[in-house]
Amino acid sequence: MAVIWFLRFLRGYVTIDITSAFTERFLNMCWARQIKLWDIIRMSEDTVRVCMLKSDFKEASSFFEKCMCTVSVVGEKGALKSLAPFSKRYFLVAAAALCMGACYMSTLFLWKIDINGCENISEWEIYRQLSDLGLKRGKLLSAIDTKDIRLEFMTLRDDISYITINFKGTRAQVDITEKKPQDDIDILGDPCDIVSDKAGIILNIIAMEGTKAANEGDTVIPGDLLVSGTVEKEDGSFEKVAASAEVSLRTWREISFAMSTEVYGLKPTGEKKTFYSIAFGERLQPLYFIEKSPYACYYKTSERITPGDDMGLDLPFALIKETYYECEKELLELSEDACADILRSECRKSLESLGVKKVVSESFAFEGGKAFKGVLSAECVENAGVPLKTNQEITGEE
Repeated sequence: MAVIWFLRFLRGYVTIDITSAFTERFLNMCWARQIKLWDIIRMSEDTVRVCMLKSDFKEASSFFEKCMCTVSVVGEKGALKSLAPFSKRYFLVAAAALCMGACYMSTLFLWKIDINGCENISEWEIYRQLSDLGLKRGKLLSAIDTKDIRLEFMTLRDDISYITINFKGTRAQVDITEKKPQDDIDILGDPCDIVSDKAGIILNIIAMEGTKAANEGDTVIPGDLLVSGTVEKEDGSFEKVAASAEVSLRTWREISFAMSTEVYGLKPTGEKKTFYSIAFGERLQPLYFIEKSPYACYYKTSERITPGDDMGLDLPFALIKETYYECEKELLELSEDACADILRSECRKSLESLGVKKVVSESFAFEGGKAFKGVLSAECVENAGVPLKTNQEITGEE
């Protein structure tokens, strides 16, 4: 309803009183000519008050006499009517026209780029490369050729299998599909073997394509053949295929971390300063004329305020609020138990980053002295096996 009222207000409408012994005849004539009426109120037995667009009022005036009715305008509303008192204030009108023109011009440019689908690749890396190819903030939308950008981007990147670029107003949505490690082999159908990329004992091995070259219980090191890409056909001949398999290994990992015995933290002094800037596209314009770092030691919080978010608008500018909190370094008193917990946590995070499937057992050793050192020894279950084409070397981690 609010949208309908706003559109009527932009076009302008009038409120009229129709006085006649046959007011229904006037209403029927409007209905026959598809003239929209609203807020119909019967004021008396022979008078009806209605609202209609100003453009329809001119058409309706042609059959006032046919309906034998008297019409009087009791009110008029609209954008032009509201601006009429300002018609002699030329500078105000010029400024309003300039602002409207600037708002319209801003819709012709690209102001925001959303990148989705990045798992192993940095979004900032994709953004910088797209900017070099012509997809960047502040550029005229009509000057951006998405087809050429996609072709050049796919030519430069070997780790991307597909990219789409779609515009939604002043926003570009980029969807990335990363290439899987085996995509090159799978797409080309090149014959390959499956070799181990880790050292351990085979717990389970299932060959989907190819011939098993190792069994459960075998000990392997990086580079050992697990599944051969050579298969024997029914006629006794041999054929090279792209081998694939699911292999689980029992592995042993030893991860160590060290930290200083003197650990410093930041203690707030209670002093803070707040600075504001305006971000227009990629450009940041500070609203202050002092040094950006007001304290020798501090921590900072940043907040981006976009006025159009509450109204669903994607405006080309935003207010950046940065708050600096003054701090002083403070020597933290950590017990050996606390340091051991920190080192154990870091070792476990490192173990998880290696893609370990399951930890069967673990032991942790902590050493003190000039520096604290933690060593985590873990017995794990991990997935193993990578495709290997001819004349390709394999390296693994111990």
